[in-house]
Amino acid sequence: MKSSTYNFIQLFFLSFYSKKMYRDVAAERNGMGILFLFITTIIISIPVIFLVYSQDVKREREVDAFFSSAEPLDIKNGKLIVDVSKPLYFPSVENPSIVIDLNGDASNLEKYGKIFLITKDKLFYRTIKNTPGHNLNLSTFQSKSKLVEYIKEIYGLGILKKIISPPFVIGFDFTFRILWVLFCGAIALFVQRFWDYKMTFKQLVRLAVIAGTPPSLLIAILYLAMPAEQMPIFLIGSILTLLFYFGIVRWAGANKKIHA
Repeated sequence: MKSSTYNFIQLFFLSFYSKKMYRDVAAERNGMGILFLFITTIIISIPVIFLVYSQDVKREREVDAFFSSAEPLDIKNGKLIVDVSKPLYFPSVENPSIVIDLNGDASNLEKYGKIFLITKDKLFYRTIKNTPGHNLNLSTFQSKSKLVEYIKEIYGLGILKKIISPPFVIGFDFTFRILWVLFCGAIALFVQRFWDYKMTFKQLVRLAVIAGTPPSLLIAILYLAMPAEQMPIFLIGSILTLLFYFGIVRWAGANKKIHA
């Protein structure tokens, strides 16, 4: 019997439970392949993009609040005008990213990793740990608002990041998922040597493209629910994805018509 042809919506929802769909996808080229992978990548990347955006908005508000706490603060004749008797640190003294210290100089950069140091007449900053860093005269900015916007841009909170983040996240995730389905197919090709049936590498990759959807969606939801636990979620999610995939391969492999 000729296998069915599925559209994207059917493949997406049936990927959670349908043995027949998986067998049909393995038997014939009707799983949409790379197109299905790309569309699901966009859908699954939405929670990650939202998480990145919300974290950036939160950090941007914190940076604004930090500079507001130093009011009155301004730049006049290339000098920082601020009423502070001791250095100010953001977000903390122990691990600062921004420091306002009227008596500071370039040597203070050695105390920290990545840091912005604002002194009475200069901005020193280093975006990569253990590098010489950069410095600019405050007269370059002329006003507090321009100084703050410059720091945000270098800090990764500017408009440029907001523009490039979505396509970057999607592109990175799509590349990773392509490599992942190839990896799953290669592992399954080796493991099935110990099973009582065989499928081709193409069949195994087609199954991996579809079978990766439920675990990937779960990982994306967990990222939103527990943003501070990204690495554990990634590791656990990778293991669950492999287990789910091999379960699908064994499940679909019960159909002798799809064997190589």
